[in-house]
Amino acid sequence: MSGKNSFIRSWPSPQLQQELIRTVRQELGPVAVIGEVNFVDTLPKTRSGKIMRRVFKAIILDRDPGDITTIEDEGSVEETRQVWKRLKEQINEPDGPEDRNPMSE
Repeated sequence: MSGKNSFIRSWPSPQLQQELIRTVRQELGPVAVIGEVNFVDTLPKTRSGKIMRRVFKAIILDRDPGDITTIEDEGSVEETRQVWKRLKEQINEPDGPEDRNPMSE
C-alpha cells in the first residue's frame, strides 16, 4: 500500500472518500498521496485535544501503543484497531474490495 493512511472522524461514504483523496491531491500536489481513508467515530486524543499520532502508527504497525494514560477515550484505540483490521482483511481478499459487486451482497 503506497501513500499515507488517514483516519477521519465522519460518516463513511465512497463519495466523501474519493472527494477527500481528490482534494488532497489537488491542493497539496502529487507529493501528498493518501493510501487509504478510514472513517472512525472517535479519534485517539489527549484530554487537551491533541491527536495521538503515535497511536495510529502503532496500530498500523501492529505494535503496542504504549502509555495512553492521557487519552480522552480509551475506546478510540480499539475502534481504530478494528477499522484497520477490517481494512487489512479487505485488502487480503482474493478478489480485492474494488472487484466486489456491492449489489450481490
